[in-house]
Amino acid sequence: MDIGLSGQGEGPKIRLLIVEDDISLRDQLEEGLHYCGFDTMTASDGFAARAITGNHPDLSLILTDMDMPGMTGLELARHVLADRRAAVVILTGKGLPRLEQEAEDAGVFAVLRKPIRLPALAETLRQALASLREAGVR
Repeated sequence: MDIGLSGQGEGPKIRLLIVEDDISLRDQLEEGLHYCGFDTMTASDGFAARAITGNHPDLSLILTDMDMPGMTGLELARHVLADRRAAVVILTGKGLPRLEQEAEDAGVFAVLRKPIRLPALAETLRQALASLREAGVR
């Protein structure tokens, strides 16, 4: 992934759960998004992410990889969105129009293709959170 750091984010930290099975990419995302002003938490798979969301009922912003062992990012999104109002963004290395339609049907905010530059990813996450706040979710 091309990090492309250009400046630290300002303002209050936004809590974000990053779900990625590739430890190197997970560490890059955590470091880069923390630098952009996010209060990051991480999980290595969908099952760990479900445990974290169960312990953090106020968590409403999730960035997940699509292809992970045991549970896909779309399956995770469906579980999370069945329990709460949240913004979920899925990252994928594949160009699957069907995935985009399934994700939209599930209530996923966006499906983004890897590689992605960090500023564009951070902006999409901020837009996802803004859409929740417009809907009355804090």
